[in-house]
Amino acid sequence: MACLIMPILSISLGKTGAIIVMDNAAYHKGLPATTPKGTWKKQDLLDACGRLGTHATSDEYRSVIWSKVQSFVKENVDPEVVTLTRSRGYEYVYTPPYHSDLQPIEYVWAQVKGEVGRQYSTGTTMDDVRSRLDAAFNGLQSDLIYHCINHTKKRVLQMKEYVLKLEASDEAANEAPLLNENKSSDEEDSDENEVILWDIVGIEPLANNTCEL
Repeated sequence: MACLIMPILSISLGKTGAIIVMDNAAYHKGLPATTPKGTWKKQDLLDACGRLGTHATSDEYRSVIWSKVQSFVKENVDPEVVTLTRSRGYEYVYTPPYHSDLQPIEYVWAQVKGEVGRQYSTGTTMDDVRSRLDAAFNGLQSDLIYHCINHTKKRVLQMKEYVLKLEASDEAANEAPLLNENKSSDEEDSDENEVILWDIVGIEPLANNTCEL
């Protein structure tokens, strides 16, 4: 996706130094192919520790060695797309987990899915889906996209205010801010986005018995 976006930004729009914001789906966070993996044998992990400058010995359990490698990777190895975008002068950031409502494109996608899904029947073929998908994208109105972006801006400001209040409360209580460990989550939010889209621009969400594509 970033490989497609960057030429459009730089060549078609003449934009440089842009910030590309993506959701935290796992496929947006792929690491380089050479990154050590948990499936590696103990000796391979030991060799990796040597290359990375992480201390480990053959007396340690494989699980212990892997935890050291894993910690190093988490702190020092960026996803490939992050490295790629930064090398071309762009910044690549992720929205918080469980907050696809901070992505305008999620609302636009909910509109497109709804438009295609409402045309589903038992005789629908993949060719039908593709042609309807193309038609739905081509039929998107600029004012819908504008309203989706404005709605997202409001949500960002609301979240910022909420986070600042939390930080102030933590400081007042002399406690560290609460942070949650989380995983990729945006797939769980798509239905909610479609309902929110109704509130933004009056797009009726798909009925529960409609096939979602």
